[in-house]
Amino acid sequence: MCVTVRNVPSEVPEESSPLIGPNGRALMVMNQVFVGGLAWATNEPALAEHMEPAGQVLSVRIIRDRETGRSKGYGFVAYAAPEQALAAIERLHGTTLDGRTVGVSEVRPRDERADPGRDLQGDRARRELGRGTLASSWGRLRP
Repeated sequence: MCVTVRNVPSEVPEESSPLIGPNGRALMVMNQVFVGGLAWATNEPALAEHMEPAGQVLSVRIIRDRETGRSKGYGFVAYAAPEQALAAIERLHGTTLDGRTVGVSEVRPRDERADPGRDLQGDRARRELGRGTLASSWGRLRP
């Protein structure tokens, strides 16, 4: 479920802009930030309210489990400008929401994540093995 908080003005750029991050390195920050460490009970309106001090929140999306509908504990917040997204990272990382300390960081493309192949070797492979679809290739998936 994605909640749109405000109407997007037509002149808001959707491209990313180079900015300097909190650690001093150049970033390509888009208008979105990743928010991790959310409580399962946190909903989109509460997250939007928590993220509002950094700038104009355009949309909030908390990622949920497909089968149970329960929050996976992370989500994404879109801002009107890349500068507001950077302000959210600097100001709101380490703050408390619903009794949990949340982490706010830049959105990274899938190929920059720590271990993009984990899903094939981890939970997904075990689930499919139980269905019999990966039984013959299980040995090749494990290092």
